[in-house]
Amino acid sequence: MNIDVVFSPTDNLEGWYLLLWKEHIKETQTRLKLEGNYEDIVERYRSNTDNQPDTLTVQLKALKSIGFKEVDCFYKYGIFTIFGGKKSEERN
Repeated sequence: MNIDVVFSPTDNLEGWYLLLWKEHIKETQTRLKLEGNYEDIVERYRSNTDNQPDTLTVQLKALKSIGFKEVDCFYKYGIFTIFGGKKSEERN
């Protein structure tokens, strides 16, 4: 299993998902009365060189291509996802 961020398949969806993320952060800050400035969260996410996301489709195909079975997306909310599969055990 992999918990990661993924690119959206279209620019329109990407914009919407990033807006959902920013709204979630603002609502959480308000509800929990948290201090801090997260207005630039999207820019920080995009400029972080450790982030190397790809689309979910590409990620799932990559797992299948290296032998994983039962590959699927188990959860997705905007750019955040949990996906994976099972690696078959070879028996003698």
